[in-house]
Amino acid sequence: MSHLPESLDEEIRELLENYKDKKATIYEPCTQKNYKECLIGLSEGCLGKLKDKLSTEKNESRACVASAQRVSDHSNDLYQKLIETRAKLLQTVKQKEANEKSLQNKIAKLTMENEKLTDRLRGKSNTFISHADSCDATLTQLKERNRKQRSIIAQLQANNQELLNEVLSMKEELILAGLNDIGLK
Repeated sequence: MSHLPESLDEEIRELLENYKDKKATIYEPCTQKNYKECLIGLSEGCLGKLKDKLSTEKNESRACVASAQRVSDHSNDLYQKLIETRAKLLQTVKQKEANEKSLQNKIAKLTMENEKLTDRLRGKSNTFISHADSCDATLTQLKERNRKQRSIIAQLQANNQELLNEVLSMKEELILAGLNDIGLK
């Protein structure tokens, strides 16, 4: 500005005239004399704001990528643990099924033997042959086999219970691992 305004009213009027058709720079109002500086100032102001915004977005983007990578790594670990646990559970279930099948076969075999012996005993008692010694021996054998069968059945039930406890324990571990992972998020 080449001349200084004499009063405050004149200064305000001059500012209003400068702002009427032209936009202001961040430094001073645009005039016909300073339009190049005005454009440069506007450009610098916009570029500065744009650079700040880009820098902020770049930092936010990096933080987001780092967070996503941590989540991805954590989910990969969880997925691997899940696969391992599933394999162990499947192996335990297969072992349990094999044990149950084996026990059922043994029980069926012992039941058949028991029925044969019982039938033989009945057959001998129907012939009215008085062989007290052979009957006593047969009864002793039956009692011994019955005792062995009960012992085997008890052992099989204990094994079954142990397998069930292992399966329940693994399920609890899976659930607790899942709850801990949810708690970490």
